[in-house]
Amino acid sequence: MDMCGWVERKAHRADLHQPLDTINHCHRRAIIRYFESQAENSAVLEDLVTYIEKQSTDKDRQDIRIGLYHIHLPKLEAEGILRYDSDDNTIRYNGSERYRSLLNELLEDIYPSR
Repeated sequence: MDMCGWVERKAHRADLHQPLDTINHCHRRAIIRYFESQAENSAVLEDLVTYIEKQSTDKDRQDIRIGLYHIHLPKLEAEGILRYDSDDNTIRYNGSERYRSLLNELLEDIYPSR
């Protein structure tokens, strides 16, 4: 099963519309996974660019950086998941039990034997 099938099965739940939209893009899921796997709750933009570059088929650092800056970090910030300071390019992760459990449910449904 892929994420699309999982999202379609969950889409009938109105309480999941916004969270599913928020984690719809693989770069936003990667940002949450990055912070969930780190002891620190802050990082610089280049740390996230490197992390995503290693996991993605998109190997253009500039494209990743631009997408994070203009799309993905603002979307996660609007949901209160993180705070991005563009003056010094630092990201502070606030965490979110809602998104953490949603990602865990997604991964468990897709990869039940992990």
